Amino acid sequence: MPYLFVFLVGLNAVYLGFQLLKEKEPSVLPEFNIQQAEVYPETIQLVEK
Repeated sequence: MPYLFVFLVGLNAVYLGFQLLKEKEPSVLPEFNIQQAEVYPETIQLVEK
């Protein structure tokens, strides 16, 4: 159980550091633009039995 706590604290620290870095120096981190509509223009039709 202590390992889970340490893992969650570490994960929280990494997330907080990422957010602070994104606010302070936005040019350091690349922007991820997901354009799903252009990559996957087709929709899947559901088939009922």
